[in-house]
Amino acid sequence: MQNFLKSIWQDASTAPSFHSLTSDLQTDVVVVGAGITGITTAYLLAKQGVKVVVLESDKLGSGCTAFSTGHLTSSLDADYSFVSSAIDKETARKVAFSMQNAINFIEQVCKDENIACDFVRLSAYQYTEDESSVQDVNDGGKATIEAGLNAFFTNTIPLPFSVKRAFELKDQGEFNALKYIYGLAQCIVRDGGQIFEKTHVTDVDDSEPCVVTTKNGQKITAKHVVLATHTPIQFNITQAEMIPYRSYVVAAKVEKDKVAKGLYWDVLKHYHYIRTYEMNGENYLIIGGEDHKVGESGYDENESFRRLEFYAKAKFGITEFSHRWSSQHFEAADGLPYIGRSPFGKNKYIATGFTGDGLTFGVVSALLLSDLLTGKDNPLAKVYAPNRANIVASAKDWVEENLTTMYHFVKDRLTTDASEAAEVPRGEGCIVRVEGKQLAVYRDDNDVVHALSPVCTHMHCIVQWNDSDKSWDCPCHGARFEASTGEVLNGPAVRALTKETISPETKKV
Repeated sequence: MQNFLKSIWQDASTAPSFHSLTSDLQTDVVVVGAGITGITTAYLLAKQGVKVVVLESDKLGSGCTAFSTGHLTSSLDADYSFVSSAIDKETARKVAFSMQNAINFIEQVCKDENIACDFVRLSAYQYTEDESSVQDVNDGGKATIEAGLNAFFTNTIPLPFSVKRAFELKDQGEFNALKYIYGLAQCIVRDGGQIFEKTHVTDVDDSEPCVVTTKNGQKITAKHVVLATHTPIQFNITQAEMIPYRSYVVAAKVEKDKVAKGLYWDVLKHYHYIRTYEMNGENYLIIGGEDHKVGESGYDENESFRRLEFYAKAKFGITEFSHRWSSQHFEAADGLPYIGRSPFGKNKYIATGFTGDGLTFGVVSALLLSDLLTGKDNPLAKVYAPNRANIVASAKDWVEENLTTMYHFVKDRLTTDASEAAEVPRGEGCIVRVEGKQLAVYRDDNDVVHALSPVCTHMHCIVQWNDSDKSWDCPCHGARFEASTGEVLNGPAVRALTKETISPETKKV
């Protein structure tokens, strides 16, 4: 879990606690990952009497769910105009239905299970301030309406600045996702399910039965395994069809009527999204965006925060910020998630490629997976099938991304950030070549030097330093590792970076 940045949801929520797994188990379904996807899947299965076990590497909801922006929208990050043209309009309609149904599901569960998670219905707005982007908004709005969603065009929105064009999407939602899954977790236990925290999975044997092995050696046998790990752990062909991105968020206290309730986002390349939240009687404005590819060589992640803060000051006059956090998402080649049986798998299921719609698609995934796992037909199975063949929509991006991966695989082995460990400043990390060997060197705030192999344990690309999260990030498939120990923060890697030793003399500044 990230220790350097904290989201507003973590301040506003009190987490339940669960023991780690200490013995072997047998069950019907193992769910790996306790974010919104895994917990909702387990909730649905447990309610139907399925014996389910949830394994979480860290704490409940400590991954992307904790670092989301809490928005629930049936608008699609990839844009319905893209899906309609690259795939077809019927697929766009099915996707829109599934996303709106997910929002409705959350609202109903909150009522049925009495979960107080600050769920609110509101409108969402996509807009542009630039005349050159009016056609993009027109195309997106038209396709959204054709997909069957309750949307209409407007030239004004309830923000304190003018826009050139916008469309409003009705019946959207916002909530505190951590409070929501904490409530669902209690329901899972009530219905006979089991949840184990601090239980890191290192291997999944997709046999009959499946065998899941943990870092401490426990083995869980099951009929099926669900990898609700944001991106599938270990190797999976879908990883080659996705691009990992980091996205950034800042929050600040504002007057109650500073910004009208709603979800807002522009169409800039390094776009911005805006919403509000009330916590302990105080009103907060939340602004996110400034995305970039994970592990971009030479990119200063703190620059994304600086840009967001500059934007907040320019648009809303904000100069003091209460929270900063970042998260990760994966963009699928054809813009749609991969949900269902893993390619070439027997009893292993995946849910990944949610782009920036992770909370909504997490619920879409759970509803679909729970049907597949209990033998029910679901009309969305083919739309989101991980083995779908959609060459027209995805071939170009697939080729470009794999060329980028090959480029990093070769280039990063030849470059360094510093010529020796002594050059690494306190609180920072650098790729250094020591006695002819590449090392990932981090000097902590106490002047202690930590050396790791820079070779990602997933597919052996070279990691890069992330200065805002203080982590080692892989540019190829998005794995992230703790700065000093090399422990896995984000998959698809399951094993830590190898620790290395360097002589005391080479460490000195």
